[in-house]
Amino acid sequence: MDDAEIRQGPGNRESSSENGDILIDTNLSVDLDGRPVQIMTFGFGQTPGDLYVWDATAKTLWTGNVIVCPEPGIPWLLDGRHAEVLNTLKKIRDFLPDDAIIVPGHYKPIRKSEIDFSINYLQALHDGVKMGIDQHQTLEQIVASLKMEEFNKGYPIWNWLQFQVNIPNTYKDLKTGSAVYRCWILHAGGCSYCARGAHDGIPCGSLE
Repeated sequence: MDDAEIRQGPGNRESSSENGDILIDTNLSVDLDGRPVQIMTFGFGQTPGDLYVWDATAKTLWTGNVIVCPEPGIPWLLDGRHAEVLNTLKKIRDFLPDDAIIVPGHYKPIRKSEIDFSINYLQALHDGVKMGIDQHQTLEQIVASLKMEEFNKGYPIWNWLQFQVNIPNTYKDLKTGSAVYRCWILHAGGCSYCARGAHDGIPCGSLE
């Protein structure tokens, strides 16, 4: 099933994108019947429009998929920009009190200290890919050698996310400074990203 078929699937046929009523480029305070809540902008986490909701009274932060889920889950670098994601997670950690609760995009709430697993993963990913590039390894060689087993804790989609998304996109970040090495995300019948020219001119299967 390709992207076009997914968009036409049940529940998606009537959906369409719309511009927001309020554009937020700095923190915004909202009064919810006497309870102050902040809409915050820590930075890029998974999309350019990431927003975070902080309830200071409950010491609770809603992050959406910036933090997808706790360990063994790892960040989804679908658009690359691993350094920005790492910086954003560090900002979130530094902002939160030690007893804060984080509601991630999926699964159960977590504690502040649990962010460190994703932070440490991203730093190790950056260091490992950079070392491979410094040693003049190709992307294929880095994918084959960069196992990072200390972070492989049983996440069901580890192999796909680590070797087909995160390593290739981090490689692309470090090699060119531009994001999105999506041609490793293949679909039945071919690469739908290639079909709609979403590779910045890089042909599907190009590893350099």
